[in-house]
Amino acid sequence: MAINRIEQLRTPTTLPTGDDSQARRSVRLELNTQSSFERGSDSDFDPANFQVGIPEDQRREAEARFATLSESDKTAVDLAVTNARTAVEGVTSGAMSRVDAEGAVTAALGTYSSALYSVQGLPANRAGRSSGNGEVTDIMVRIMSGVEDKTAQFAVDLQGKLNMKADIRTEATELADMLAHWPEGVDKQHFQWTSYDIDPATGRVTATAHAEDLTKDEALALQKNLQSQLDTLSDVTQMQQLDLQQKYQAQQEAMSTLSEILRSMHDTMKNTIANVKAS
Repeated sequence: MAINRIEQLRTPTTLPTGDDSQARRSVRLELNTQSSFERGSDSDFDPANFQVGIPEDQRREAEARFATLSESDKTAVDLAVTNARTAVEGVTSGAMSRVDAEGAVTAALGTYSSALYSVQGLPANRAGRSSGNGEVTDIMVRIMSGVEDKTAQFAVDLQGKLNMKADIRTEATELADMLAHWPEGVDKQHFQWTSYDIDPATGRVTATAHAEDLTKDEALALQKNLQSQLDTLSDVTQMQQLDLQQKYQAQQEAMSTLSEILRSMHDTMKNTIANVKAS
């Protein structure tokens, strides 16, 4: 049975031993500790280190205000926010200038403010001005939520692959134990294991569960196959852990860039108001 969702692969499939005594479990634990099936080490940056920066209450409040908009306004705001997010990320990668990003964020804020004022029935000529109802915070949340969600999904995918590695390592340890204690005169034993195939183009993983009676030679061949799968996943996860660290750093830089842009916009508005009052 093929399973294509990583989230469904979190429960290890262990091989039957026929003896679950404490001594037997201790032997398996020792085998697992000393196992040669694990090649290399993972990066220190694992999915558990991913942190969400936008508080959940701010997300809820922003989503509640966004939900009051008309469908056409929602579409317009989403488009403006996507453009702003792309621009902010472009600044962190060096693909766009800060001036362009500030223009995109200003446009997103203006589009959202206009939509809110329309819902609240305020005069059109006030559109784009701060109403004190959290437009700036909402725009920051909507821009950064998209950045965070992409990083979070990557972390979930990576954690799924790390779980697969743990499953394979467990199965390999059980297999090594059964081979080491193969009963005399027994031609075949029953084995259960899961094979994983990774599409090199998409990174998508397909898991297939197996349950077969194997000879000792076939079990040895399976042992080599599990080693190959573990090596492949080790290579993939080591690269992805580095990618996750880079994505997380880019996320932090995007938040810093957006904060600076919003602060600059606020200072510009304050100076404009002060100049008008002084004239």
